Amino acid sequence: MAETPLTETSPPPPEPAPGTPEWLMPFVTKATWRVVFIVLIVLAALWAMRQAADLVIIVVVACFLALAMVPGVNYFVTRFGWSRGAATGLIFLGVIVVLLGLTVLLIPAIVDMSGKLAQDLPRWLDEAQSRGLPVAKAGNADKTMLQDVENWLKTNGGSKVLHYAGSTVGIVFKFFTVMMFTFLIAAGEPSLRRTIQKRLSPENQRRFVGAWDTAISQTGGYFYSRLLLMLITGSCTLIVMELIGVPIVYSVPLAFFGAFFVEFIPVVGSYIGIAIPVLVTLAEKGVVPAIILLAWAIVYQQIHDYVLSPRISSRTMTINAGVAFGSALLGGALAGPIGALFAMPTAGMVTVFLQQYLPAYPVAYVSAHDKAADKQSRKPKRRRGRSKSAAESDDSSG
Repeated sequence: MAETPLTETSPPPPEPAPGTPEWLMPFVTKATWRVVFIVLIVLAALWAMRQAADLVIIVVVACFLALAMVPGVNYFVTRFGWSRGAATGLIFLGVIVVLLGLTVLLIPAIVDMSGKLAQDLPRWLDEAQSRGLPVAKAGNADKTMLQDVENWLKTNGGSKVLHYAGSTVGIVFKFFTVMMFTFLIAAGEPSLRRTIQKRLSPENQRRFVGAWDTAISQTGGYFYSRLLLMLITGSCTLIVMELIGVPIVYSVPLAFFGAFFVEFIPVVGSYIGIAIPVLVTLAEKGVVPAIILLAWAIVYQQIHDYVLSPRISSRTMTINAGVAFGSALLGGALAGPIGALFAMPTAGMVTVFLQQYLPAYPVAYVSAHDKAADKQSRKPKRRRGRSKSAAESDDSSG
């Protein structure tokens, strides 16, 4: 009887653990690869933004400048029937003329002041000591050191300033690149907005257009109100500097240069805008005119903060003071002076979009502190002194 050959059989596949769905492992695998892919895309985008940091900053600055120009462009288009290109070009022409005028006035003042700062320091020390201030006289060693500083400034001052600020060609290229992006965005704002709208649902389009229009009006209002305040601050500073005898070659550029810092650079801008004209006045006219200008600047800063700025900026973007301060610090930490300059408009735009897209509900519950404060505010104020009839009634009752 023939024996049947034995055949080797493969072991059966392992059964999944009890309670584990069959779809779990494919889902985990697919989700893991998606997470890896998203992380790689984010890292690649961050690397590209780091490599093109200058271009990113240029585009961001151009976007904010364009948003600030759009209300003016819309005014010329609707009021006079101009094309958007012509209206944008007119605004550009005015901005460039003002910037070139201030630059032409500011450069000679800086070059001339670099020598006078070192030359007049011994005179300042002697004048301060004659008025009883606890300062020492400038000795021969001090005068020799100051002379060396003056000679170095006269020989290398201009080249060093240009070296630290960047080459002239690079600065001009960046300036015109920003202007080109700004012109294109401001002139083509309606087509850009409609392109974004086409990718949204009708309900989201309504929210987006409302937030877009509000952001443009508030951003433009912010810049235009700051420009008006800059004009007022610069004009008042110019008048005071002329009254105390500062030459006009210094007073005109420094007054508006300081006003720019006061209005557009949050927190530290006020100190820089006051310090620069005071230092120039100290170098040019002496201690007493500098003290007069400093005292006037301190008084005007109070008028500016509590009278002028609230009234002029009342219809522009409303931001909590803490949010404005924090955004300025964050913008300065992320992008330096440019970040600090555009921090408040950015915070305002983010606030506008959050108001449009986040749900808002009426306040249903009031805290005990608010109730007590409201009750206290409704109480009639007591007079400090009692009336004569009340005093007589007290005497008669006594």
